[in-house]
Amino acid sequence: MFKPQSAAPNTIGELQILGLINIHQINQSVYLATHPDFGNVCTIVRDHATFNKNEWEFISNLTKEQIECKFLVKYLGLSKTASFFVLFTEYYGEKNLEDYAVSNTFKIKEDETAIVIGNILEAVNELHKKKLTHGNLKLSNIFFKEVAPDKSIAVVTNLSSVKLQGEKLKNPPKIPIQFQPPEVLQGQPYTPQSDLYMIGLIMYGMLFGKIPYTTDNPQALLQEQQSGPQGLDSLSLGFNSVLCTLLAFDPNQRTSCEQILQQCPIFFKQVDLQFYLDNPQLAIQQHNQRIYNRGISTIPSHILAQPQLKLQPMEPLVQSLNMNTTQLLPQLPIKPQLMGPPTSHIMDYWVQPGATPKLKKAASPKQSSVPVPASQDTYGYTICCESLLVRY
Repeated sequence: MFKPQSAAPNTIGELQILGLINIHQINQSVYLATHPDFGNVCTIVRDHATFNKNEWEFISNLTKEQIECKFLVKYLGLSKTASFFVLFTEYYGEKNLEDYAVSNTFKIKEDETAIVIGNILEAVNELHKKKLTHGNLKLSNIFFKEVAPDKSIAVVTNLSSVKLQGEKLKNPPKIPIQFQPPEVLQGQPYTPQSDLYMIGLIMYGMLFGKIPYTTDNPQALLQEQQSGPQGLDSLSLGFNSVLCTLLAFDPNQRTSCEQILQQCPIFFKQVDLQFYLDNPQLAIQQHNQRIYNRGISTIPSHILAQPQLKLQPMEPLVQSLNMNTTQLLPQLPIKPQLMGPPTSHIMDYWVQPGATPKLKKAASPKQSSVPVPASQDTYGYTICCESLLVRY
């Protein structure tokens, strides 16, 4: 993670002028404090010169239109001091998703991971519907809130980089290059599909306890991103396919939050491929069971209360590039197909909800695979011994 910095000498004093007490610094710009009206709050200080007014305008618009997304950070108020804008939000605790990911809380827990990703997609979808992008989605910006006994939801925080699609921020964030989408590294505009790439990195981090790419050389990183993440063959087919989609080198292959929420196979019960072969009718019945329901699904809180291993943070101390960098990296060719990692299965199939799965073995382990055409309600996959091509 970035090296923590001390607060400005006048910060605590200016916060006390606002009536805050019990002020405790969490990181460079975030404090836990007791507010006279709101009680315990997360207090965020932003310099006047660098404050992104899109953040507050978006929250204000949601309030005016009476739209509430419980998976987005809840803002309670905004104040201003001589040096800072001060934002008050709900306090969600000091542990974020990165803390749980590095301690393998979600490793091999695909159902729980799917629910967290669903919560995140719902939050980001609200931004996209307003023609905004988040721009800084990462594990350390996701927190959890208990909404009922043993029921928690994921909450997307830190809207400091929110901007209108196509807009350039005056003071864009500096993000480690390993967390930046390939198109952004090459100087292209940040889009909603760039948000989806960052969600793919979050998902990978939850499942593997690490980030997929670690090189701090921009050109080498682009090559790694084009080759795709490693180790996906250890996941179920649905998770494998979705990560291939979210982390696609070509942003046009990442679809949208809305499409993924409606059609994503990880939101349905995962069924082993061999079970499809042995019991196709029963397998399709199980596959049609939805494990994520929008606005409702939660994870059990007790898995967040398990003892956490003390491991190194996932975000590296490495070179960062400005999101509006003018030092463009060389353009790499886009792959004509969305390719995933090697897998041992030698067959291809597609499944349409409510229908019998169609299965056939590939004629040759080396033959080129062609994706099965997929309609809006069809999950199409093609698998051979060397690659996974995804359409859903």
